[in-house]
Amino acid sequence: AYFAAVPASELSPAELFRRSQALGQLGQLHLARGQVAQAAAPFRESLTLARDLAARDPANAEWQVGLG
Repeated sequence: AYFAAVPASELSPAELFRRSQALGQLGQLHLARGQVAQAAAPFRESLTLARDLAARDPANAEWQVGLG
């Protein structure tokens, strides 16, 4: 709820990374429940955030692994 309430532009890179992880987990939860259509949006947003972070700092191993 916190991440949904705060615009991405107001989050620090560390918070964006946590947001990306949380969205990925939400997508996994939907998949585990057999809700494939509902999993797509959080997975897409997670990937978008992870790509942006990985491009910002290619030397940050945690963000590179997060992109994977």
